[in-house]
Amino acid sequence: MHRIPTATVDARSSRPSVLARALTAWAILCLCVGLSITFTRVVDSWTALDPLATRAAQAILTAAMVVPLMMLLHRRLENRSSLDKDSSPSAWAEASPSAWARAAALGIAVGLCTAVLTWGPAFWAGWIRFGGVSTTQLLIFLVVNTLIVLAYEAVPEELALRGYAWDALRRRLGPFASAAGVTILFCATYTGISAVQTGSALMFGVRADGISVSPGGDPIAYLVQISLFGLTLIAARSLPLRGGLAAAITFHLVHLTANRLLFGGLGGFDTGVDVTIVTPDAVGLVLVHIALSGVVFLGLRRTLKSRRSGGSPGQRGLSTPGGR
Repeated sequence: MHRIPTATVDARSSRPSVLARALTAWAILCLCVGLSITFTRVVDSWTALDPLATRAAQAILTAAMVVPLMMLLHRRLENRSSLDKDSSPSAWAEASPSAWARAAALGIAVGLCTAVLTWGPAFWAGWIRFGGVSTTQLLIFLVVNTLIVLAYEAVPEELALRGYAWDALRRRLGPFASAAGVTILFCATYTGISAVQTGSALMFGVRADGISVSPGGDPIAYLVQISLFGLTLIAARSLPLRGGLAAAITFHLVHLTANRLLFGGLGGFDTGVDVTIVTPDAVGLVLVHIALSGVVFLGLRRTLKSRRSGGSPGQRGLSTPGGR
């Protein structure tokens, strides 16, 4: 679907070593999320948390475990790098706050614009009915949902997969194989999390969910959706911008937020928006939103590269993460 940018391959990194690094990042992600679910259920058995508090606790525990470990792995990978500084896989961490803000704003803009283009016609056609909105409750939902999504899903997953794992694989396997590898890991993440949660739950004597490929429904549909989503996130991550990982993080946030506003899904927490799905097949537009966003990110990447190549001679020689 996406043309992944070419990357300089580090011939001194063996295939087994880069695969081990990518799998390590994936395993850490699965371990931390799985344990956060189990630890929260242990606390719940003592204090009877409500669903929203449970989600918040899981998010806090996940971020507290995953983010420091991913930063540590990034520093170790940087120290082993044989590439120049600008091409270093962890160069995203050296981006200025303004660069991070620009990339984050771009991810938000793409997510919002493609959501309007996707779901706007569905409302106009009567596939989805809008009943009303409570502005106060909507604002509360957006704040709470943003914090939970960033801490529990967007930041940990992007740091581990489109951050460390993708950078590690590109050192030896090249852009296309690394994109495929990260997408496979992304598809296997729920299985890994459920395995960790089930094993740890049995140890601590709390409810185990059982090992599963998907969180429910049709597993094939889930894998198709998650594969397409993963490729679109790679397209966002590969924008030739410093701090480009922020674009993947914020698009991840916007996409999940749009889905929850339309279809519910935050532990029963009121979104403040009254939405009725009149045509059940409208749920398929979730894939349209993802695919359209991927196309836009791809177009933006080409535009940004063209502008760079048309810049001054000194600028043409610069290299930034995701633009290799």
